[in-house]
Amino acid sequence: MITGRGAHRFGLRKTVIASVALLTTGLASVAIGFPAAEASDGTNAAFGTWKWSRFTEAQADPNPPTDPDGESGEGNLANVIQIGERYERQIPGTEYQSSDWVRHTSQGDGWVQLPGADGEKWVEDTAAYDETVEDTAAWTETVEEEAAHWQRYSWTGGPVEEGHTPSFPSSDWQPNVQGDPHDVGHAGAYFRSNGGSGNGDWFYLEWVGAVTRTVTHPATTHVVHHPAAAHREFRYERLVPAHTEYYWSVYERTNTRTEPNVEEPTDPADPADPSDPTVGSRANPVGSSNAPSGPSASSQPSRAGAHSRAVPVSIDAGL
Repeated sequence: MITGRGAHRFGLRKTVIASVALLTTGLASVAIGFPAAEASDGTNAAFGTWKWSRFTEAQADPNPPTDPDGESGEGNLANVIQIGERYERQIPGTEYQSSDWVRHTSQGDGWVQLPGADGEKWVEDTAAYDETVEDTAAWTETVEEEAAHWQRYSWTGGPVEEGHTPSFPSSDWQPNVQGDPHDVGHAGAYFRSNGGSGNGDWFYLEWVGAVTRTVTHPATTHVVHHPAAAHREFRYERLVPAHTEYYWSVYERTNTRTEPNVEEPTDPADPADPSDPTVGSRANPVGSSNAPSGPSASSQPSRAGAHSRAVPVSIDAGL
């Protein structure tokens, strides 16, 4: 109840219209986004409006994925991407899944080994090979063909003057016998008179070394055959059971930092407004027939700092 003197109806109507205009202007400011705020470095921080961008990839985990930019807080200039509302779709069990080749004979629930060569094979680890094993190493042997011995020569050169010893060797010496019949015991020329027959009884004793030869004995070996080494591998198939996949809306905004007293640029038109019915066909990567074409205003998550674009254009003043 308003008390006081009466007012002309037209004057009251002008007052209400003026109040509506002020209220509309204030709500419009809220709908555009956060106003410019004073940053710690003396510049102005202008926060853009959150706009639907795309859907995340589908996943089996119902928990939301990590925020792409890792930032939070409506007053954080770095917070420009955030995860929104969750959607889900049912995947029917009509698709077959094949395993890799494995060594185990069982893969778990639902897996069935494929028949024949598609489900079992031998894999060679090492090829067959022959190995030569040495029993005894090669060795050499020195064989004595003639033993070492004394060789005696006799002088055939005629009488030798007393006090002279014939030189050796020469053609006047001839092999006599093997051994040392006179037991001289050392090499050299010596004189033995044969009953005083004269100066021609000279002999020479020479040590003759053994005559040998070398015999080489090859190594003795035998061959060991090693067969190929192999193992079996198996492959399985199963019908993928029905399951639920989840995906989320992703929202983005553009924040700017400007110098004080500089007019902010107007916000460009939203290129992918989720309220646009054509957004779903462009942005939904999951291809679900029952998935929404894009988040509507009523389906968007409630978040701090997210503002509705709706601005009242009239107010019922009861007139």
